[in-house]
Amino acid sequence: MRFLITVRVLLFAASAASAAFAQNVQPSWRIAMEGQSVRITVSAKRLPAGASVTKAICTLQFLDGVGRVWETVQLPVPGLPVPAGEERSYVRAIALVNVIKVVRGIQMDWAVTQRSGPLVGVGTVGDPGTGSRVAPGGSSAPDVEFISAQAPEEITPTFKCSAAGRLKSPAVSDRVPTEIEFRNEATAPKVINWLDTTGIQHTFGEVAPGESRTVKTHLSQYWLVTDRSGECIGGIYVAPANAARIVLKR
Repeated sequence: MRFLITVRVLLFAASAASAAFAQNVQPSWRIAMEGQSVRITVSAKRLPAGASVTKAICTLQFLDGVGRVWETVQLPVPGLPVPAGEERSYVRAIALVNVIKVVRGIQMDWAVTQRSGPLVGVGTVGDPGTGSRVAPGGSSAPDVEFISAQAPEEITPTFKCSAAGRLKSPAVSDRVPTEIEFRNEATAPKVINWLDTTGIQHTFGEVAPGESRTVKTHLSQYWLVTDRSGECIGGIYVAPANAARIVLKR
């Protein structure tokens, strides 16, 4: 009888230790905006001795000023493993896009191993609750390449410049990502502009003579090019499903 009680006590202690280990094996993470970069920090401070984080893939969302999701990206954290008791940060530069106002963390897929090598835990950690608002006057979109299945196709304007006052990019819930390359073969700088869903014009930077710039966008969004004075050049372009190129010659 005493033997059975001892066995039960040992089994209970082992079960409690296992449960405690399971609770402590999960890493944590947080994000923050730093100027034109986003910092992702992975913490292994709660891990038991001898364990380390060997996988960390973070899902982030970039939102516009009214809370609509502009882009969702997955960023793997380099510099792993993160040993127990330590933290590691990953700073990722972002491209300036003035319609994006907030970056927030969604989840981190992780794996933890022991020093000897066996996998001791995998899972997903939810929103770290540290969404960061981008500083006024600047904004962000992930500097992640969209890989097209085919070479960019040169496109021409769909509408005349005079239509800019009445056109609005469609608001769609299932956005199809694409990209447009703006190639400036003229002798003066050109300014890239996007018409949002209310018809407001947003600047996406300049393209110097002899240079190109590629912007990430979505199917059916409206784009136009102006000179530095704001005068529309050529007309208004509609983003196609496949990667496109706009060649500016005047």
